[in-house]
Formats: sequence, structure tokens, C-alpha cells
Amino acid sequence: MKKNRAKKIGPQHHDHHGEGCSASPCLPMLRDAAIAEREAILFYLEAAAMVCGDLRQLFLNTAEDEMEHFVMTMRHISALDEVQAEALEEVDLDVLLMKRGMTPKWAEGWHPACACPLEEQAVTPPMPPAPENDLTPVCLLTKALTSELEAINMYQKYMEQSPDADCCRHFCHLMNDEKEHVASFTAALYDLTGEPPAEKTAD
Repeated sequence: MKKNRAKKIGPQHHDHHGEGCSASPCLPMLRDAAIAEREAILFYLEAAAMVCGDLRQLFLNTAEDEMEHFVMTMRHISALDEVQAEALEEVDLDVLLMKRGMTPKWAEGWHPACACPLEEQAVTPPMPPAPENDLTPVCLLTKALTSELEAINMYQKYMEQSPDADCCRHFCHLMNDEKEHVASFTAALYDLTGEPPAEKTAD
């Protein structure tokens, strides 16, 4: 049974057609962030299913980070939007509300589908060399790297625009986490491509 929604009217709430609607300027930015995190999770899980070994583990680890980012972002949304908070609570998603602690990163025993042999999934041995004409790992890492750089730009813009100190800190935290992903993906990409080129010495 639906709960009665309180009709708050204040600096961040306006009454539209009898519904309590938050007008916080942070909400559209937070929802954009939630969308970006879900898209990133999907990409990294798909990427992990396409490769093996160390590179697979890198994509899975990054997916875990983005899952945490999504939870944190949804908590900020629910703190500013009571209608969203009540809707989440009604479907037993209290984990996305500020009052709950963070859940474990992965449900025990769950792993995305992968073309790797089962024994490789358990021990994640070093990634075997790819055929010279197989650019799949390079393509995946390039997509990952550019997506993380785009996310950093978005979060920095939102951090500078946000009038709310808590949202500013949240966007700053997300941005700095993504910078670590940029470093990890760049290192993995360089391992595959032999970059960076050697510096030329002056004659």
C-alpha cells in the first residue's frame, strides 16, 4: 500500500498538482551521474566477458567501483527527492537511501558470463598474448579510457556548478576515483601497444 506523501513546500520543494516535487538544482546533475554510472557498469561487464586473465579482472574491478558510485549517487538523489526515496523504500531498496550502510561489492558466487574456461575464472592467470590482428583488447581499453575522461569532465563541471556543498563533495569524490581508473586503463593500454614511444635524444 502506498504511503501518504508529505507535501513539503520550501526552498527546494514546490507543490505541483498535489505532489511534493523537489526543485533542487543538483538533482538533474545527480541523475545524469547515475545514468553514466549504469552505462559504465554495463560496458565493463560486457568487456570482462570478452577477455581473460588480468584484463578481465581489471574490467571487473572497475565495474565494482562504478556499482559503488551508483549507490552513492542514488543516496544523494534520495536525500534530495523524498518522492524518489519513498518509491525506493517501497520496493525494498533501502540500500539506496542514506540511512543504510554500503552493501558488499559483489553478491557471493555471482560472476558475469565469460568465454574463458571455468578454471581461468577462478584463478585469473596472466592474459595470454592476443593474435597480432586482434585489436579487441585495445578497442575495449580505448573505450574505457575515453569514457572515464568524459566522466571526469562531467563531474568537474557539475562540481563547479553545484550550489550544494554535499553534492560538490560527492562529484569531487567520483571525479577523483575516475582518475584512478584513467591511470589503470592507460597502463594496461601501454602494455599492449608498447607506448609511450622512446624519447629522442638531442644530437
